[in-house]
Amino acid sequence: DTLLVTIFGFFVFYLFGWYMGRGLDREGRIATTFSSGVNNNALGIGIAAIHFEPRVALFLVVSEFPWIAAIALFGKFLRKRSEECH
Repeated sequence: DTLLVTIFGFFVFYLFGWYMGRGLDREGRIATTFSSGVNNNALGIGIAAIHFEPRVALFLVVSEFPWIAAIALFGKFLRKRSEECH
């Protein structure tokens, strides 16, 4: 259940970034989208590894996989939109 919530959260953050980037040029919109989805994951893993039990840090590491998948899917979406425009 927690992993599904995490995956959903990543997509919500990316969609929010895409929406907030409207009116910007293509590069600005892409940058806004990705920066809204990242949210300092590496910092969170480092802090969790120092202050919490290993189970918490492991969750943060595993949650990176949906983030990576989301980046790949968003890249595919951008390539498809770019091809449609040309």
